[in-house]
Amino acid sequence: MKKLYWGLVLVLVLGLALVVGPACGGGGGGAKFELSGLTITPSTAGVDQDVSIKVTVENVGEKEGSTEVVLKVAGEEVDSQDVTVAAGDTETVTFTHSEAEAGTYAIKVDGESGTLTVTAGPGPTPTPTPGAGPKVGSKWEYLVDYTGGPGVAEIDHPYTRTLTAVNVMPKSDFICIPAAPQISCNLYETNTHTDGSCPAVTKPKRPLSGYTIIPMSVKQWENVANGTQVALYAPICMTAPMPLGLINGESIYTNYTAVSGTVGTPYALGGKWTYTYTSNAEILGDCLVAESTSVTWTAEVVAVNESVTVPAGTFTDCVKTVETQTQPAVAGKAKTTWWSPTVQGIVKQVDDASYPPGVQTMELSSYTIK
Repeated sequence: MKKLYWGLVLVLVLGLALVVGPACGGGGGGAKFELSGLTITPSTAGVDQDVSIKVTVENVGEKEGSTEVVLKVAGEEVDSQDVTVAAGDTETVTFTHSEAEAGTYAIKVDGESGTLTVTAGPGPTPTPTPGAGPKVGSKWEYLVDYTGGPGVAEIDHPYTRTLTAVNVMPKSDFICIPAAPQISCNLYETNTHTDGSCPAVTKPKRPLSGYTIIPMSVKQWENVANGTQVALYAPICMTAPMPLGLINGESIYTNYTAVSGTVGTPYALGGKWTYTYTSNAEILGDCLVAESTSVTWTAEVVAVNESVTVPAGTFTDCVKTVETQTQPAVAGKAKTTWWSPTVQGIVKQVDDASYPPGVQTMELSSYTIK
């Protein structure tokens, strides 16, 4: 009787195995899965820094089914997820992973593979909730290289950009140009000099029509809805040909017009828009120029998901925009920017149109998103 009993159990087990079938690859009940589009963001990270590993699972079969997606790092299984996908549909599976030691790690998710590079020391903190936007206290550290001729070269000068307020109105005491549009903005403050002294600070320097100017602390108000700039308040030190002390530069950005797509974020390939800003400066409450100057720029999204490597790491999700002016003095020149949703800001910018005849290159060195 015992032999007969165990024989029946074995038959039942084998029968169930044949009915259920494999969960991976071919799927069961007419489901068939294909994986593609493995991404690792950022692909270069610091020790113990979380990275996001994503893969797309497509069900090319005729029925809904489930499959197990397995993450392997350096040949070892470290995580897995079960995913259910309707027939003809796709789902994105996301793993969060970190490594405790520096090195290069082979990443595999079933048939898809990639590489994660881990550098010594802690890395930047990624956005905890993609698309939610940064919060007060978020910081971006940049290195700036400026070349403008003999005596005005700036090499790897750091500055810090900090989000200090959200959903605020631009400052109301612009005296040389019309008041800024009263819309909801995020306020960013860029500190180029920790001491803030003037004229003791000697660099970074910028040439401007025979003068030498030194940027100090900058305030920028950006539209909450699309990230476009609304107002700029930029004190500078004028040191030549005669010391003038601290001068407050003011700019108001207006007339954003979509040529195609939408203005600003969310960015899409082929998106194009124009904008005009009016600028002037004041010292001791007086305008330096009787009439304000206006400049019109055209911006265009020329690439998405482009990979860019900077001191902060390699970012594979960058949106590339190119901005140009119509002024003859900067014909053929442009401001090229790489913006990353992971960073929620600029990763790199090369600008030879804003500071003629100089070229300014800005690269992200670290960031903290809150």
